[in-house]
Parts: sequence; C-alpha cells; structure tokens
Amino acid sequence: VDKANLAASILPFAVILLYLVQHQIGQATWVARIAAILGKIAYPMFLLHWAVGVVVSAWLFHGLASVDMPGMRESARYFLVVFAAVVACSLLSYALIDQPVERYRKAVRRRAAT
Repeated sequence: VDKANLAASILPFAVILLYLVQHQIGQATWVARIAAILGKIAYPMFLLHWAVGVVVSAWLFHGLASVDMPGMRESARYFLVVFAAVVACSLLSYALIDQPVERYRKAVRRRAAT
C-alpha cells in the first residue's frame, strides 16, 4: 500500500465527518436512514466480503485481483462490480438471516420476561 492509496482511502471518511460536523442529523433525515441501513449490513458485509470477492473474481474476472487488471479503468470496474455484489449479498443476508433471527430473539426475550 502506497501513501497515495492510503490517503485516498481516508478521503471519503473525511468528507463524511465534515458533513456530520456541519449538519445536525435527526432521526427522519435521509442520512440517518442510510446510516441505519449501513449499520445493519456492516456485520454481514464483514463476514461475506472476502468470499463474495473471490467468487465474483473467479466468475467474471478469470480469478484476477484488482491489482492484476491492466489499467486504472479496469481496476475501477472490478472494484465497483465486487462492491455491488458484496452490498447485495449483505442486504440479502440481513433480510434472509438477521431479521428472522431477530424475530426469534425478541420472542424468546418476551417469553423469558413473563
């Protein structure tokens, strides 16, 4: 990892922090809704990102990594495709696994409280 890539990876966080410092965020704003969704898919994304990246790479990019792409445009395309696949799989995991488990957990807690 070179210094330019490291600085570029920090830039989006700086922009987000700058926005958050300058704006008051309420519960009903679009920022709060997006943050809630991102928070819900963060753990599925953590669990799935590597496996989804490997599968998408093998399926669409002949098993190559982004650093193996011949140019910047191909690397960007690789990143966007893998990122979209990871987000989609994380949303599916949340909807099909996390939400049903949460319903059972709430039912067990209600039953334990009575």
